[in-house]
Amino acid sequence: SIILYLNKDLVKLEKASKEVTIPPSPILGGDITLTRKIFLTTWSYWRSGKGILGDPTVAREEFGKIVFDSIVEALVSIVKELYFKVFPKIEEVQHISS
Repeated sequence: SIILYLNKDLVKLEKASKEVTIPPSPILGGDITLTRKIFLTTWSYWRSGKGILGDPTVAREEFGKIVFDSIVEALVSIVKELYFKVFPKIEEVQHISS
């Protein structure tokens, strides 16, 4: 969905096939739905035969925009937190101790 939103020419939905992978443990989750107790990135824990995790047959550009915008919003929030709150405190501590 994100790639559909960013560059739909890269996506060939007619070639997509549903291959839902199952996490190796009922407590581990690797998707954004957070339906499991622990979230781990899926990239290094379990594999699919086609290199796709999830069901690409239901990918939609509109959903890709929602997810992408949420990611950007979260990253902006992290940068603001670091720049305005964390880094000034580090500089203050370094200034006091020098």
